[in-house]
Amino acid sequence: MLKTQEILRSQLRVYLRFVVATRDFKSQRIESQASTNEPLYKLKEILARANVEEFNNLKKAYEETSKLTAIPDWITVKLASIAMSRQQNGEKILVGHWQMTGSDKRIDHQSDVTKEQIAAALARVWQAGCTQFDDQRSFHAVLNFYNQLRRLKFTPIRDTHVAQLIQYAIKSGYTTNALLELYRDLSQSAEKPMAKTTFFILNSAKSEKEIQEIKEVVAKKISSSTLSLLDKFVALDRGKGPSLADELNRLNDPLKSDQLQQLVFWASKWKRNNVLEELFEYAQLFGFDSFSKVLVYNALVLSYGKSSNTEGLRRIAKRIVKEDDRREFSVALSRIRHFYKCMNKQPPEETINSKFAHSEKNK
Repeated sequence: MLKTQEILRSQLRVYLRFVVATRDFKSQRIESQASTNEPLYKLKEILARANVEEFNNLKKAYEETSKLTAIPDWITVKLASIAMSRQQNGEKILVGHWQMTGSDKRIDHQSDVTKEQIAAALARVWQAGCTQFDDQRSFHAVLNFYNQLRRLKFTPIRDTHVAQLIQYAIKSGYTTNALLELYRDLSQSAEKPMAKTTFFILNSAKSEKEIQEIKEVVAKKISSSTLSLLDKFVALDRGKGPSLADELNRLNDPLKSDQLQQLVFWASKWKRNNVLEELFEYAQLFGFDSFSKVLVYNALVLSYGKSSNTEGLRRIAKRIVKEDDRREFSVALSRIRHFYKCMNKQPPEETINSKFAHSEKNK
């Protein structure tokens, strides 16, 4: 027995020495990396204060850091967009970085710039331009910036970015023909169908004639089934849920499960709450079964919860307690209570006092 305990103590001592050694090694490695990349860390700190920092200070820090270590693409893109927003030469920064690093890794879309960072850079240039110039001049600046990012391989053509530019173009007063010309130019080398872009172009149409013109152009890049579904999405976005439901019922062509899932996915991803609200309000007209209602209710609860829309959450709770089988909506009810808890507020009475809420809580 004593021998066994001694063996165990010995093994424990060996293990503890290993843990301490591993911890010290990791600590030294982190300190070494921090020391090696200290200029880069300082540059990131300066960029974080970009709103209050003088541009000359930003540029100087960037140039000094580039002499000491490799600068990630995303930092270059952010600095270039800040330069553009302050009427400086952002293109020169992009070209300079490209000349130093080449574009081999970016040719295969391996740039370390995320699509969210590209979107933020475009928004920065657009918003600054709108405060300094008119919308048309601002759009010209952001489009030129995006074309430079494409040319130097900082980003491939992506639906989300083209859709962003289309929205800016619409705000700048672009006609349907001008939008379609822009679409043709930007979609030439697109690898995937541009559903989001197509939606915003279709939604900008002011007449049936314009809608047909748009469809003739985009049909070359998108399937007929997707285009048909986008038609329905536009109708819902414009608050035409009842007329769409009536038309589908007249044609005996109700929304199929996969179609509804796609509509809900687009609405959630593109942040078009009005589409979800139309599906919610006129669920009976569309003839939704419990599965379809659950799909819509859950998506709307997530959207309302993330935006702290307590009125919207309460409205869904009241609807759920009127459903025949509330057990189908257990996820939606529990999420409503969760979001209220996150907001430090009392959840709707319907989610607490309904028979289902009690039975669920007592499980």
